[in-house]
Amino acid sequence: MFHRICKKRDPKTKRIKTTKYLKMEIWKADPTFTNFVPKTAVEAVDRFTRCQRNGLRPMLVPECLISCAKGLDETQLDLFEAWIINPNGSLDGVELVEQTEICAANDKIFEENAARIDRHCSHWSKNLPLVPDVDDEKKEPTGLPPMPRMRRQVTSDYVRPESPPPSDQSSEALETPPEASSASLSLLS
Repeated sequence: MFHRICKKRDPKTKRIKTTKYLKMEIWKADPTFTNFVPKTAVEAVDRFTRCQRNGLRPMLVPECLISCAKGLDETQLDLFEAWIINPNGSLDGVELVEQTEICAANDKIFEENAARIDRHCSHWSKNLPLVPDVDDEKKEPTGLPPMPRMRRQVTSDYVRPESPPPSDQSSEALETPPEASSASLSLLS
């Protein structure tokens, strides 16, 4: 039976030829197969859900949606886009009812908690000094607090270099001991 469904005889070559459409349908029977380009919105949704079942990572969802929509024409793309926005169906004909009871109940609970906290903390507010109301933008900056003078810390493993770098000639004259400078002068004369 499988042979009859999938294969047809080519009248010119008298060979059994498998049609491309039937090959793809066989592959689509596998629920993990995603290597196809959808032509309708239904196929695009099917491919996206297959990718999700195969372990699609959340950061790759946009790329997957784009690849699912790659082969769709404008009408099918509009249907697929509507499904992406609301997979449960269109809300065009649904009459929405404003829900105010939940907001009122939440406000009532908030007010009760605020009153309870005020009663509980009223003895603290008597002992705390009032914080002055100062605008931060109008306040002049006072600057940084004074810093102690920085000193270099010398450790036991610190070794002073024998000679300073050649570009620093002025500091060399300051660091040279007096006996070394007189010895060098006697050599020059």
